[in-house]
Amino acid sequence: MSGKIRVDKLFSNLGYVSRSNINAAWLRQNAVMENGIPVGTSKSVIDPKRLTVNGAPIPYLEPLHLAVNKPQGYICSRDREGSHKIIYDLLPPAFYMRSPVLSVTGRLDKWASGLVLLSQDGLFVSSVIEGAKVDGTPIEKVYEVKFQKPFTGQEELLFASGKIKLEHEDSPCLPAGFEVIDIQERLARLTLFEGRYHQIRRMAAAIGNQAISVHRVQVGPIHLKDLPLGKWRQLTQQEYESVLEQASTRAYVQRKTQHINKLEHMARKSARVEKHNIDQEEKEEEEEEEIAMSDLAKELLGK
Repeated sequence: MSGKIRVDKLFSNLGYVSRSNINAAWLRQNAVMENGIPVGTSKSVIDPKRLTVNGAPIPYLEPLHLAVNKPQGYICSRDREGSHKIIYDLLPPAFYMRSPVLSVTGRLDKWASGLVLLSQDGLFVSSVIEGAKVDGTPIEKVYEVKFQKPFTGQEELLFASGKIKLEHEDSPCLPAGFEVIDIQERLARLTLFEGRYHQIRRMAAAIGNQAISVHRVQVGPIHLKDLPLGKWRQLTQQEYESVLEQASTRAYVQRKTQHINKLEHMARKSARVEKHNIDQEEKEEEEEEEIAMSDLAKELLGK
């Protein structure tokens, strides 16, 4: 975070407390100081990097971009339904209250586990959801899946075929990767390039098997690695930038496609105008010919 900011806005944006609850008493109670000097009012304009609270610098001043190893049973949502646990329960409480909102990008089903990304950057979120690599292919998501039944040996071909249809859906799934990790344990690594509702479980059902555990280990260039279950970490600058590079590539492709579409539209419009002009000229010529023939007929009949 660079530059100065009002102290009430700072603490509100960081999720510590609402702006309306920040006053001189709260600042005294929490020993809020800038360069060792007490901050007197909520309207004080301060340098966040020089600020301390109860003698300690404020952590996580910059926008958050997180990787979480989600356990089974947590919902990837900001809305709590009844007693269900949500992924924000795994984070410091202030993170949930941050502004801009810390959003989940690339959800996991409740009973799936593994890598979930969260960010305060809307471009980052959209690039993970809709992003593409330099060659135009979608961002891959990689899962380790345990199956109920033994493998038949046909799974790799079936998943790569692009012909697997999910129940109640008309369009087949995109081609996907299937690599056996442990044939005895019926464990495989699946690579998907799209995200449909309960897709892995439904794809398994479509080939006559059942996925009994699903664990995501990779989203695009970001790997879960050795992050413990239920823990979180900040993304590295390289990880963050690599996703944004994909977004820039996609934006370039979109702009290029829009430009081509515009040129094609203009060409079609020009062709229609030209055809209209030709048709109009032909019509006028036919009318002139009809008038000439009519005049000739009248002349002959008059004789």
